[in-house]
Amino acid sequence: GPIALAVATSQRLDVVTVGNDALAGLRRAGFDRPAQAAAVLGLTTPDAADAEVAQALFSRSRRNPAAAAHPPHVVLVIMESWGADLLRYHSARNDLLGRLAPHLSRGIVFRKFLASQGGTDGTLEALIVNSPLTPILSGAEGHVPFEQAAARPFHAAGYRTVFGMGWSGTWRGTAATYPAQGFDEVRDVNDVLRVVPDAPVGTWGVPDGALFRWALHRLEEADAKGEPLLLVLMTATNHS
Repeated sequence: GPIALAVATSQRLDVVTVGNDALAGLRRAGFDRPAQAAAVLGLTTPDAADAEVAQALFSRSRRNPAAAAHPPHVVLVIMESWGADLLRYHSARNDLLGRLAPHLSRGIVFRKFLASQGGTDGTLEALIVNSPLTPILSGAEGHVPFEQAAARPFHAAGYRTVFGMGWSGTWRGTAATYPAQGFDEVRDVNDVLRVVPDAPVGTWGVPDGALFRWALHRLEEADAKGEPLLLVLMTATNHS
């Protein structure tokens, strides 16, 4: 009880103030209007209207009747501490990729990426709710439903949206706050162990291999029910 109270108190205090000024972040970066920042990125002219800037931030893919008739599963795997150095220094004499290497040679690989934040929870928040403010989900604002949350379009399109992690869902209040951002389910180490009971458990949860075995099981469940699945996974093996 005392430990839970201490954790809850610290999470309540660990929060950024959102405030009412939508342009506060722009001003901190040296801009007065959205169009000025958009012009630096080559999206619009410096005198563009706010509506034009908002439209320039999004693009639509062409219509795909086959995908509309048979929505495919969408799986996003966020690999904790898995960075560009492994791609850069991999070679036949220095095998850093293992069984992943053949898949990278056959796939489309985008190498020029930069993490939005310097920590796990901040990076997750940037991906989940598209916000540069952090911590925004693990504090007092955690139960606020953000309209720009990335899972919402999938939910609106009839997808079952699932966030799965190899560690505890109590971390940063993930299990309590992510449902407000469009996730139907938040699954953690306990759910993985029900499917993979022989998985070893360490300080940061189960190895990635066990999480992937659970993910395959969850995809098979979705196939049996005939429901399209958005599955976002957060691994733990590389955390330490």
